[in-house]
Amino acid sequence: MARLSTYDSTKNYEKLADEYLATCGREQTKLPKISEFCREYIGANEDTVNNWLKDEAKENKELIGAIKRVKEAQSEQLQDDGLYGGKEANVAMAIFLLKANHGLIEAGRLELVGKDGQPIQFSFKIDLAGGYIPPLGAAFTASATGFTGLTPLQSPSVAQESEKDDNSTNGDNQAGSV
Repeated sequence: MARLSTYDSTKNYEKLADEYLATCGREQTKLPKISEFCREYIGANEDTVNNWLKDEAKENKELIGAIKRVKEAQSEQLQDDGLYGGKEANVAMAIFLLKANHGLIEAGRLELVGKDGQPIQFSFKIDLAGGYIPPLGAAFTASATGFTGLTPLQSPSVAQESEKDDNSTNGDNQAGSV
């Protein structure tokens, strides 16, 4: 069949979808595929049809509906075959296609709880005797190439002044340790 380069608004795409879906199903061992529908029934490759859907969205509601029906039929068949399929169904392939083509994902939930299911309790002890504590994140520096590491929380002169203060207020601490 010749490949169309422009959208044909005179075609009955819903009817073409019905005809195509009649050839698919478990009995026919054939999964509905958008690429096959586009190539064999519309007469254009899937990329061309996708471009039509982007460019002329107001004019091609029937085509949008036909593509959606084929996609939904594929999803439904994958779900049914994945759940109830016998030898014919490849469950791993069904799972993969449902994830890749239909946005279905495995979701897990992790809930942290304390002893006997009670909420986790946190306690913090903050020692402000050491001096100034900068705002969160002030100790980190970043550059255009990424994280560069930690910067000093205090300049050496501030640290020295702190030692002098400690020595002057505590006569027993002659070494100046903090």
